[in-house]
Amino acid sequence: MNNISVSINAKLKGKLLKLAKEQNCSFDEIVEIALAEYVDTVNDNFKTDLSSVSSAERSFFLSIGK
Repeated sequence: MNNISVSINAKLKGKLLKLAKEQNCSFDEIVEIALAEYVDTVNDNFKTDLSSVSSAERSFFLSIGK
């Protein structure tokens, strides 16, 4: 594990503290979970966007060849 320092606003901190309490885990654990899920979502969206572009490009080039 690496320690990092970030600044977040009070509203976000409150939401994270509430989630940590509901999930019965520490603030650090909930921040790690939230960041990991965010990164996974961004990666999934990026892959989906690439697939969409690839499909659109394939359709475009296939339609030109007809």
